Amino acid sequence: PTLTAKGSIGLRILQIFAPTVQSSGVVSLDVHASGVKAVQGQIGFKDVALSTADAPIGVEKLNGTADVTNDRVQVAKMSAQVGGGEVDIAGAIVYKPSVQFNLAVKGKTIRIRYPEGLRTVLDTNLAFSGTTQASLLSGRVLVDNLSFTPDFDLARFGDQISTGTTPSQPGFADTVRLAIAVQTQSSLNAVSSQVSIAGQANLQVGGTADNPVITGRTTITSG
Repeated sequence: PTLTAKGSIGLRILQIFAPTVQSSGVVSLDVHASGVKAVQGQIGFKDVALSTADAPIGVEKLNGTADVTNDRVQVAKMSAQVGGGEVDIAGAIVYKPSVQFNLAVKGKTIRIRYPEGLRTVLDTNLAFSGTTQASLLSGRVLVDNLSFTPDFDLARFGDQISTGTTPSQPGFADTVRLAIAVQTQSSLNAVSSQVSIAGQANLQVGGTADNPVITGRTTITSG
């Protein structure tokens, strides 16, 4: 048999498992099955957008294809816009005998406004591998530019980065270990009407996605 579908059916399936995700675009399926084990086809993505209310950035203009075989989905060519920057995705997801994945994500000039009042421009080179029970997000993030937004307020900014935490329910984020190097350019400057700083940082982000641990060195040269 042959399964051919075009439209938002794939995005609707996604929202069954992740109801808070807002999505749009077209996902097309062209999969052929012969017998019990022979499966071959392709999944196409055209101008797909994904976002959630809690995430500081979303995915836009996701375009590309993924090849489907008996036991895996191989990302042939896929790119997207994230925070106004370009992101390329490659790798594979094995679904037999169990789900395992190995994906590489390279991003250029991604803009993030988080925490509130701070704007960051960065490049990324990350790898995400493992299973749904245990995975690792590793790689490098290079901060190209750091600036305050016009509505920056020092008191409100301080409240966001306070050490108080709210206990959360165990979930997928608990299973994602982090090993990410975060570095800045040789010198960064950020100026607002209330504060100005200049310096650089060389940090390591460990722990888990639910409870990250940051170590390293930050040097303030003036401000």
